[in-house]
Amino acid sequence: MNHQILSKPTFILTTLLVLTALPSQAQSAKAIKEKIAGIAGYAYCKVRESGYSVERASAIIDGAIESQGWQRYRSWMTTKHGAKTINLVSLSMNSSCTQLDPSSPYIKQAEQAIKQIR
Repeated sequence: MNHQILSKPTFILTTLLVLTALPSQAQSAKAIKEKIAGIAGYAYCKVRESGYSVERASAIIDGAIESQGWQRYRSWMTTKHGAKTINLVSLSMNSSCTQLDPSSPYIKQAEQAIKQIR
């Protein structure tokens, strides 16, 4: 088993998420889906920009969902809107995958997709 599956930035991002998140019951479904879109967008950006494997990206997403107790929202990622939102967030990130890039040609579509999360 590879214990180095999470890179240092991923570990830090996941740790911050765990330390700053409210209990899932207190978060709206919309807020949780927005966070899942951000985490999944980050993970798939890393596949594209840093050569992460899809398995590694899935481990990042699964780890965040499990640690936050968001299992009931996992299926949202495979809906038409969920998959589109995650893809647009991923494509809108800067090359280091640390934030959305305002100059990305996908940024307006990503922002619109995030606003439409229900």
